[in-house]
Amino acid sequence: MTRFDKGDLRQAPAWLSEPQQQDHPWTWADIAFFCVASFISGGIAMAWFLQPAMESFT
Repeated sequence: MTRFDKGDLRQAPAWLSEPQQQDHPWTWADIAFFCVASFISGGIAMAWFLQPAMESFT
């Protein structure tokens, strides 16, 4: 109980008091990563759910 005394509990931690950069503009790297990740996850989900239908055609 050295760091978290009763006096320290009233203060927010240092990483909470710092201003978070939540409103940063989207860069092209973020957009490209989001598109690639959504494309891969969507393809895996479609292959997972359409596997019985594809097996019935073959």
